[in-house]
Amino acid sequence: VPTNLPVFTTMCVLMGFSVATVFLLPWSMLPDVVDDFALKHPSCKDLEPLFFSGYTFCSKLAGGLSAGLSTMTLQIVGYETNACSHGDEVASALVVLFSPVPVALLLIGMVFFHTYPINERRRSQPKNKKLSYSGLLQMQDTEDDWSALW
Repeated sequence: VPTNLPVFTTMCVLMGFSVATVFLLPWSMLPDVVDDFALKHPSCKDLEPLFFSGYTFCSKLAGGLSAGLSTMTLQIVGYETNACSHGDEVASALVVLFSPVPVALLLIGMVFFHTYPINERRRSQPKNKKLSYSGLLQMQDTEDDWSALW
């Protein structure tokens, strides 16, 4: 495979964004999803471990499937374990498996994250309703009250 520094640099930047997306967005979104679920279903209590274990299981499943599909793809194109050199098919398969496929899948995932209905305005609602449900505080939602509270 001939080297091309601008393409390599661009792919490294895109992979950096994708790694940040994979590791940061789901974990930062999960508490808001749990709060939103608790608000919509007040009779269901203490389901946080279920959400966290479900996410962890799906992450592990996706990692296992990607490793299996990558191995199967390399087997189909003729990759041999102890060979010193490989054909162009193997090099092309590796380029596709490690560059455009993960980037495309992560861009699709980012679209789903962006369209998820929890935004800043909606994210602040569960705090207000939780406080009124528990009966701890009856206050209006003002910036001064919240800064004193937290």
